[in-house]
Amino acid sequence: MRGYRCVISMALVGLIGTSLAGRSPQDARKSEVSPEIVRRLIARLGPRGAVERLVNDPDQSAFYGLLAGVANAKRDWLDLAAQLAPVSQGYGEEMLVEAMSRALERDPTAILERGGIGIRLDRVCGYDPLRPVSSLRTRKQFLQALQPRERAVAAVNRPDLAKAKNECITAMARLKADSTLEYR
Repeated sequence: MRGYRCVISMALVGLIGTSLAGRSPQDARKSEVSPEIVRRLIARLGPRGAVERLVNDPDQSAFYGLLAGVANAKRDWLDLAAQLAPVSQGYGEEMLVEAMSRALERDPTAILERGGIGIRLDRVCGYDPLRPVSSLRTRKQFLQALQPRERAVAAVNRPDLAKAKNECITAMARLKADSTLEYR
């Protein structure tokens, strides 16, 4: 009986989730985005037009798919971000900076190789990992959130990336110093 209730509960949660999103599971599958789809969008509209289309799309699923690919340090997505970041502004730029800073934890070499991918490396490395969090934050939480990024960047040992690595480490140190007033 207990397993039966669990199955019913999971089904209800799934139905509620899809109705709240205003889409059926089939619609969600249709809106999946791939690097190839974004490449075609860039080819058709140019980088600036592609960013505007992705950011201004009412459900923004393609934009969030792009951000997820960047944050997961997928090379195809990072290459697309390199085309889109230089022409991004406002919300789109801020979201790309956040995604690239998260990618530093997964593949710092890829970000350092690309020099921040069209956005200054010090902005990517110096991005506050708790910025998107709206709840009260402590200094300890801030330092814990920054630690994986610091470890990942410190582990990069390629001589050709030494300058980019140092720039990134300096940006993180500056972020830590500036955060002493914000996080207690």
